[in-house]
Amino acid sequence: MSASDRNGSGILQPPWNSMTLPGLIAGAARLRADAPFLADGTNVEPLAHRPRRELTCGELGAEAERLAGQLRTLGLKPGEVVLLHLPNTVEAAIALLGVLIAGGIPAPTAVFEDVPDIRTAADLCGAAAMISIASFAGLTPALKCRSAAVDLLGVRFIAAFGADTPEGVVPLDAFEVSPGGEPPPRTEGAAPCLITFDAPGGQRRALLRSHEQLVAEAAAAAGLARAGAGERLLMTLPPSSVAGVVFGLAMPLMTGASVDLVPLFDSCAFAAQLGRSDAAHVVLPGRSEVAFRQFCEENAVRCETLVLVHRPDPADPALPVPEAGHVHCLDVLCLGEAVLAVSGRGAATDAGRLSPALAHPVQGVLTDEAPLLTLNIDRAGQLDVTGPGSPFVLSTAVGAACPTGFGARIGDDGSIRLLSGGDRLSNAA
Repeated sequence: MSASDRNGSGILQPPWNSMTLPGLIAGAARLRADAPFLADGTNVEPLAHRPRRELTCGELGAEAERLAGQLRTLGLKPGEVVLLHLPNTVEAAIALLGVLIAGGIPAPTAVFEDVPDIRTAADLCGAAAMISIASFAGLTPALKCRSAAVDLLGVRFIAAFGADTPEGVVPLDAFEVSPGGEPPPRTEGAAPCLITFDAPGGQRRALLRSHEQLVAEAAAAAGLARAGAGERLLMTLPPSSVAGVVFGLAMPLMTGASVDLVPLFDSCAFAAQLGRSDAAHVVLPGRSEVAFRQFCEENAVRCETLVLVHRPDPADPALPVPEAGHVHCLDVLCLGEAVLAVSGRGAATDAGRLSPALAHPVQGVLTDEAPLLTLNIDRAGQLDVTGPGSPFVLSTAVGAACPTGFGARIGDDGSIRLLSGGDRLSNAA
């Protein structure tokens, strides 16, 4: 069953509906091969034990094609899932694109997850392979993947970037394949593109999206963030969430912006990255108080756009807007690990339905100007996401709503405010 059958059809009009992430990187590599696209953070060397890397569009495309050839040589078949366990470094982008070019479906997880969580994620999505890194920030992610795969009969191979990979793990940096072979499979816009994970109520689940869905979200993000060709995006979110993939990969490929990655937040390194002479657009997790305070107090004047990816909490005071008057500040609400809306707070006056302003209409892109997502909430506080942009929950009945895990507070006047505290909160944004 295709992603369009699961989630509805007609999300995008032609030619948008045929766009895919492999198509975007192929186009960028062909049309702006020498343009800078992706750069590691300045503090990556002590974390990943390798020199900092900067990749042009052409170099990123070549690296992704090389990995795709490696995966096909290792036996990856079209449609199979590859679990990615990588930090916010260039390897994460190479791996995600390489898996897609090979015809697989990437399922990224956060690099700091432990062995039981990796095992659960791989089991949920039916992973046939894992890609990791030998070491990062004192951890051994590749070794964790090997340990997690011991009881998983479906995982056929584990591969890793970096030196000193554990026994039984394929060293990608030293593994070359002969050019040629079968051409990569053709990818359609409605084909599955990405599996991500969240855990509403403490129960982990896997969410599936198509290329068409991600392109729609990237088109919306491009219009909101205003990051155009040649401009710089400072990206603190890893691609282990939809927000990370949309803002850190799909949107820049679509617009021609370049991306500076923040592998692990360090105030000095972050300030050094932001303090470059060219203006930057900054993506921050709104709930990361240290990063947000660092930005507002010292560095807001150096950027053009601040994108806050967060979950709403009515108990919290409003997020402070940087004093620099020129800063274009976006408050991006993530529900159920989807980039849904720009909003100051998650509030509505209708007791049965959230405000339409909390669904992205993406004017001119969606068929019949219909909203990409519809958010419904009942008196018990259960929030559901429906519509063609809604992620498909693996192993769930077709057409079933995708609950986000958010609770709600319903006032005497019938107003609804979303709650982000406690174990009912999705951890995926």
